[in-house]
Amino acid sequence: METISKSVVKVRKKKSQSLIFFIAGRCYLSMKVGKVAATVVGGSMIIMQLAAHKGYIKVDWNRLNKDLEKNAKKLKREVESNVNGSAADQAVRFARENIVLASSFGGGVLLGIASS
Repeated sequence: METISKSVVKVRKKKSQSLIFFIAGRCYLSMKVGKVAATVVGGSMIIMQLAAHKGYIKVDWNRLNKDLEKNAKKLKREVESNVNGSAADQAVRFARENIVLASSFGGGVLLGIASS
């Protein structure tokens, strides 16, 4: 607290003090809200994955695959214009083959961010 008091004394103008503390408060709030959001999204991803595995959620795999193929083609065109095409193919293939792993990993990362 002493460090903050010394810093406030150095910044004399009220506008500057207001701006500094506004930014600090906003950053603090964003940090707290971000952790809560990461917890909710990460936990939801894991719960949805478990519910689908147990049969509570029925997935229309044909429709999902059709949408994924359409989006994969679009993404492939975009990526090939910027990156080596073989790396993009490997990433898309890995994500398709390991959707459970990828979604669980994403949920775990978000929960990890939230708990840090």
